[in-house]
Amino acid sequence: IKALELLESLKNFLDVENCVFMLAVDYEVVQRGMAEKFGVDLQKLSGKSFFDKIIQLPFTMPSTSYNLGKYIQELLANANFRVNKRELRFYEEITSVTVGRNPRSIKRVINYVRLIRIIRKKHATINTKDSADNRKILYALICMQVAWPEIFNFFVKSPTPATIKNIENWEYLDQIPYIDKLYNRTPNQDQLKANIS
Repeated sequence: IKALELLESLKNFLDVENCVFMLAVDYEVVQRGMAEKFGVDLQKLSGKSFFDKIIQLPFTMPSTSYNLGKYIQELLANANFRVNKRELRFYEEITSVTVGRNPRSIKRVINYVRLIRIIRKKHATINTKDSADNRKILYALICMQVAWPEIFNFFVKSPTPATIKNIENWEYLDQIPYIDKLYNRTPNQDQLKANIS
């Protein structure tokens, strides 16, 4: 909502003669603000026209023109997070279905991974292993927390394989507390459920 309000305020200053204003806008964030402020139905009808009033020359940053696997591998390597080529496909897929291909979101996940690993290392016991499986689980949980906090919060109340299995069931998923907040943030609820599964 704050992003939407900021854009509405800026609209008053954008018609200054001989000035060009460049806005870097995350369309999805503003869409969510519109959905919260006006309701989902109105947001779907007026979202594009709102941007058309403000922006005369839209340009979308290409988020698919880079090699996602290579980008993730470089970030993980810089975080001292060992990933071999066979494992890379897992990291690429889990990233893609949770936080997506946005470089900023991916970097946020990697920074969180780095922080958790520093904390774990400082408080390590003899039983704390840095195995490939433990790294995958850590990465997947962080992706879940960043992308789907409602599901993550539900999972941490009962962090078992059975809970994960249940979350894969779409009908069970619909019963998770506050799941509507997650559904309202996405334009395609079925795709979201497929990604969660």
